[in-house]
Amino acid sequence: LEYLAALERDGRGSVELLRDLGVAYERLGDVQGATIEANLGEREQALASYRRSLALREELVRRAPTIEHRLALLRMQVVLGEWLLSADTADEARGLLEAAVRDADAALAAGVDDAQRRTVAAAYMTYGWSEWVGGRTDGGIARIEQALALHERIAAADPTNRTARRDVAVAVGRLGLVHMSGTGRLEEALRHYRRSFELLDALVREVPDDAELARSRTFARLVVGKLLMQLG
Repeated sequence: LEYLAALERDGRGSVELLRDLGVAYERLGDVQGATIEANLGEREQALASYRRSLALREELVRRAPTIEHRLALLRMQVVLGEWLLSADTADEARGLLEAAVRDADAALAAGVDDAQRRTVAAAYMTYGWSEWVGGRTDGGIARIEQALALHERIAAADPTNRTARRDVAVAVGRLGLVHMSGTGRLEEALRHYRRSFELLDALVREVPDDAELARSRTFARLVVGKLLMQLG
């Protein structure tokens, strides 16, 4: 941390250093307390690092508003928004993610490639999830469906892209969960979970050693069974 702070002091005015420091603070936050990765459990330190990364990227965009820098900021908005949701600070998360969605809309309008489109989809997905958490189910579904459409476009462009196909499966499963727990439309939930299972099953057959994929497939299968029982 002292090293990064010293770099900030010594390199003020450098766009390149702002970019590199934003990445460094994000990675530090991941090590300290990421939401889904192995970490040191230093949650408050992680929050401070993520906030610093966000501030640096905001400054970077003010100085050099390229599409790459704007998408780096968008990525950090999503990372911090997810962290805040996991910490039950939904109001702050929503404000940040609303800004992320505005930036995502602007990025799409400006034109993005598939890798950049995935970042935009992440913003829609996370904001949709925050809307559902906040009881705004219809708005949440609409944003998750936007994310799904982008992921489907990426996967259709390259059917060998397993990451893109996994993204589709995750988005479909998320819609299933929102319908199951939010709208009560169990038939719709079943439709989504069945599709998610089929997508995951195909991926597991291609990569049988991927434990995370296997766990996700098992979960989807269990939910399908539960929904069939509920529907009789």
